[in-house]
Amino acid sequence: MQHYDPKGKPEGTSDSKVLTVSTEGTVTTANIQAVTYDKKQKETGVAVYSLKCDGANIYIDIKSLIDPQTLLAYKDMEVKTEASDLEMPSALSVGATLKDASLKMTVSSQGMNIAEVTMKILNRKIVAKESITVAAGTYEAYKITYDMEMNTKAMMMNMKHNRKIVEYFAVGVGVVKNEVIDEKGKTESSSQLLKVY
Repeated sequence: MQHYDPKGKPEGTSDSKVLTVSTEGTVTTANIQAVTYDKKQKETGVAVYSLKCDGANIYIDIKSLIDPQTLLAYKDMEVKTEASDLEMPSALSVGATLKDASLKMTVSSQGMNIAEVTMKILNRKIVAKESITVAAGTYEAYKITYDMEMNTKAMMMNMKHNRKIVEYFAVGVGVVKNEVIDEKGKTESSSQLLKVY
């Protein structure tokens, strides 16, 4: 994926790779490694998350939405996570409403709470199906919109960020393009699929 700043200028990339695939009963699990790079192609973070499929739905680890650099800041601390997966039906249809998801991450060191991060994914809807062209090619993709609420409590501070997300999901490929829109309606960042190996 190629990532862009608010002005549409490239600011880095991320590579996702399937590490392992296993099946237990009717559930198949894939562990994914995502490596992020800055615009000079210097590695800035590594995250591992899982995808599960039971034939009817795909379940995406909500931690995959957290910037790996954020997780890197807590790498030497104790991190306790309570989360629900992002659920994506195998059969998608325009007009469908998708389930909400949430995450609560508590960071502590030597028994002392350092930070608490909560994230809520709300109002997920499939609003259209469009033919969309990105660097990797042209795809028939479902346009999905949702609200993301982030709240970080740390060092006596309480920081809230509300964003609207627009993403294009192509069956068999995944997200091929997305856009993060701030509270003023301006594009804060965006990404598009650059290459499929």
